[in-house]
Amino acid sequence: MKVGSIIKGKVEKFNTEKIYLNFKNGYKGVVEKNEISDFNTKNISSFLAVNNVIDVQILEKDIKNKFLKCSFKSLRANFRKKIFSYTLEPTKNGFTNLLNLTNKELKKWEE
Repeated sequence: MKVGSIIKGKVEKFNTEKIYLNFKNGYKGVVEKNEISDFNTKNISSFLAVNNVIDVQILEKDIKNKFLKCSFKSLRANFRKKIFSYTLEPTKNGFTNLLNLTNKELKKWEE
């Protein structure tokens, strides 16, 4: 269990600011509001309930206190405003080359 890995946690309780989790290995953890969703999360009960088992990504690990800071949204694209950290920039021909390649590949499937 290391930072960046995905782990299953059982929801102990939650409010509009945090989700509190228990893990099988005796660790406890929290998902802070900014790691739940990029959108308004006033109605967390619409997608979460106590005792649900959820996948989260470990952001920080405190071995001494057996405590994890986790992210919920990093594993769920629909909870993020910006899914990708890059943008597709046009070349001097705009997106013509991409469009031509896409159309060529689509024609293969039509045959």
